[in-house]
Amino acid sequence: MAYVETLALDGETNLKHKSAIRDMQDTILSASDASKINANVCCDNPDDSLYNFDGLMTIKVKNSESQYKYPLSYSQLLLRGSSLKTTHWIYGIVVYTGRESKMQMHEAMMPRRQKKESRVEKIADKFIKWLFCIQVILAAVATCQSEKFEAAAQEMSYLQLPSGQPSPLHAEWLASVYPQILTAVKFGNWMLLLMNFIPMSLIVTLDFIRYMQARFIEWDISMVSLSKCVEATVGRSGLSEELGQVAYILSDKTGTLTQNQMVFR
Repeated sequence: MAYVETLALDGETNLKHKSAIRDMQDTILSASDASKINANVCCDNPDDSLYNFDGLMTIKVKNSESQYKYPLSYSQLLLRGSSLKTTHWIYGIVVYTGRESKMQMHEAMMPRRQKKESRVEKIADKFIKWLFCIQVILAAVATCQSEKFEAAAQEMSYLQLPSGQPSPLHAEWLASVYPQILTAVKFGNWMLLLMNFIPMSLIVTLDFIRYMQARFIEWDISMVSLSKCVEATVGRSGLSEELGQVAYILSDKTGTLTQNQMVFR
C-alpha cells in the first residue's frame, strides 16, 4: 500500500492510496527480485483520461510453460507528476513515456490558460490600445493634410520653393517615381512625432510600484507563520494590488486554508 499526492495534477492535497498486486508484494522485495520477473503488460492506448486505466499483466514462470495473469486498474497506476508519500520506495513498470504520458496528453487537451492580469493591468492595456488607435488616426490625418498642402504649395510663389529638375537623391524625385513610398515615410515621421502620445513612463512606474509592494509583503513581520517559521512569498507581483479589492472570500476548503482558525490580519 502506497499513498500519493496529486496536487500538480488536479490540485487536491488529500492522499490517494495505490496498491500493488497481492502476489507481487511478497515476491519482489529488492531490485534483484524485480529484475528476475519475466512479465508482459498489455494496456490501453495512450489517452488523456487521468482516472481510467485498464490492463493485463502476464507473468511467465521460469523453466515452465505456465503463466499467471493479473488484471490492472487505476489503483495500480502511478501518474507522472504525482508525489510518493509515506512510502520510501516502490518498483514498477513504465507503460507511458514522453508525450504519450497521461499528464502530457491531458495538458495538451486542456484549453489555453488565460493570462493572469489584475484589474489595473486590464484597464491600462485598454487605454494604451485606445491611445495607439488615436495616434494612428492623427498620423493618417496629418499625412493627408501634408499631401494636400504640398500639392497646393506649388501655386504659392511667395514660398520660394526650389525649381529645376530634382536630383535622384531629392525627396521630390522620390515622390515623382515612388509616391507611395514617400507617403509611407511621412506617415512614419508623424508616428515618431506623436510617439509621446502613449506614456511609456506610466508602465515603468506601475511595474516599479508593484515590485516594491511585493517586497513590502515579503518583509512584513505580521505575514510570518510562527508555527512553521515560513515567510510570505509573492509569486506574481502584478497581482498584489488585487489584495486591496477583495470583498468576499468563497472557498470549499476553509479548514485546509485556515486550519479552522479564521484569523484575519
